[in-house]
Amino acid sequence: MSSCASVLPTAAYLSSRYHGAVRSLAAAALFAVACGGAPGGDGRDGGARDGGDAGVDCTLPRQLIGSPYQLRYDQAGYLANGERWGVFVSPGLPAPGYRVYDLAAQCFVGGGTAGPRVLDVISRAGSKLTGDRADLSAMTGGNYLVVLDDGTRFGPIAVGPAVYAEVVPQLVHFFAAQRCGPTTKAISQHGPCHLFASLANAHSGDGIAVDDGYAGPVTATIGPQVDAEGGWHDAGDYLKFVGTTAYVLDVELLALRDHAPALDANGALAGELRWGLDWLVKMIAGAEPYHQVGGAGDHDAGFRLPDADTQTPIAAYDQRPLFRLATGAGRNLLGRSAAAFALGSQVFASDAAYSAQLLAAAKTTYAAAKTRSAVQNPDPPDFYMEDSGDDDLALAAAVLARATGDAAFLADAQTFALALAPAAGTPVGWDSVDALALSEAALALPPASPARAQLAQKLDALAAPILASGGAPAGPGAAFRYALPSFGDGSLAESLGAAATCLAARRVDATANAACAEVARSQLHWLLGQNPFGVSFLVGLGQTNPQNLHHALAQSAGLMLPGAIVGGPTAASVLTGASLPLPPASDAYAAWSTDELLYEDSAGDYVTNEPAIDFTAALVWVLGELS
Repeated sequence: MSSCASVLPTAAYLSSRYHGAVRSLAAAALFAVACGGAPGGDGRDGGARDGGDAGVDCTLPRQLIGSPYQLRYDQAGYLANGERWGVFVSPGLPAPGYRVYDLAAQCFVGGGTAGPRVLDVISRAGSKLTGDRADLSAMTGGNYLVVLDDGTRFGPIAVGPAVYAEVVPQLVHFFAAQRCGPTTKAISQHGPCHLFASLANAHSGDGIAVDDGYAGPVTATIGPQVDAEGGWHDAGDYLKFVGTTAYVLDVELLALRDHAPALDANGALAGELRWGLDWLVKMIAGAEPYHQVGGAGDHDAGFRLPDADTQTPIAAYDQRPLFRLATGAGRNLLGRSAAAFALGSQVFASDAAYSAQLLAAAKTTYAAAKTRSAVQNPDPPDFYMEDSGDDDLALAAAVLARATGDAAFLADAQTFALALAPAAGTPVGWDSVDALALSEAALALPPASPARAQLAQKLDALAAPILASGGAPAGPGAAFRYALPSFGDGSLAESLGAAATCLAARRVDATANAACAEVARSQLHWLLGQNPFGVSFLVGLGQTNPQNLHHALAQSAGLMLPGAIVGGPTAASVLTGASLPLPPASDAYAAWSTDELLYEDSAGDYVTNEPAIDFTAALVWVLGELS
């Protein structure tokens, strides 16, 4: 065997560890040196190789540069226990012939002519856009190339049990960059910011307590000073929300409670979630609950370094507002936070004192949630508007029931969960934890109980449209088995949330929802490059990532932010509704876009290119459930 096979582990390492063009060029150059595949070279090693059948020509043809065909595939790779496929996209050309080349065996192991044709539209560039399905099932384990009859090569493509091993470590990097408060540049790529101490001797401290809805100037003299430092910046600006923080903690702690060895062997994610929990305790479990730090003035202040606020306050206010819950409101946020505290008490059970503190906070916060009938929305409300907190309360009761064995919590969980009536196909998200509440409540009940059977039926109905997308996908993403029929704002989070809903139903009724595993894998593939654009929307993983994030720290410091997940592809109508200009026909992704499904890599587009902490949550859950 030549040196080609021996260099593949290093090439694969380069492909998984470094960004964009640097990563791609490094891996390609290393492969070219060992395999004779440099651009313009003939790439020929001679006849049959180890692992090839006698008489089979294992010779790689001369590599073609600039092919009109592109293979869209999962750039992280494929699990061996799932389907393996991709889509060849082209400007209306016939379906290509292709072969699969095993880099270890140094020979071809499969191939054929692509098909069926799954995409045939006119792009926003005015050209044809077609797609033909590629069967990659010949890839059984290892690293592979896909080679067209004209010599074009795609890959290397990995298949194995650990192809997603870098996902959670990347997400931890992103959360670290989102840290607010007493962090360091070594950890977060920015210095300490929005400190409580800044209230007394500088600007932009966290925070000054104000009533819900307050919109005036904020200085250190107008209200009580409250320690609200810490936590995570929510998205591309420097606001902090109880709602999204508690949602992230609910879903990711739930995943760690059940799948920690597979997801977080070194405890790095748990440690980062503890940072968020500590802030949530400050906000919710003290003498007076608060729901948000910073407001519209912060959101509209433009790109800047977070630590720069201490020297130069934003125009809207000198110090940072800390919003109280409105009277009688907060059922959603208190319920969601109670669930996070209860889950934290389980995940951090080895720290007895901390676990007990969290469990006590869970009980008191849950009791407070039951006394409030109204939801609490942010300031202004359209940041994260929702109309019900019943799903949050049901989840909190179910988690507390499983954590404590207390019959009163179990009775509440059954009552609240049976009353839920989410619309079929609702994804898990910051505005709906219905699927998780139904699943947790069902699993807390005896297996043969009538109530558990009823909850299983609710879950089956909730997941049914998502489950059906596996066999009969619909909408502009159907060629790639995108689980939802249309594209809105935050489509990647919706796709992963749909997978989470389906997998939650599978937890309770595994037989009826067995195909949810493949639906979920398809959403992972979409996220990581198997989409019309060939973009891995998880920054730092895959050959092609978003380069121009709508993110204050990334733009101000010139960072790429590994682990960030952007909003993702959308529809033209969504951009128009958000008062954003449509990308021109000359845009780099226009040839792969339509009005129903488009993407642009622009720092000015907060729909397609702004990352947020809540986009990570369902991804962690899905990886745990597929482990």
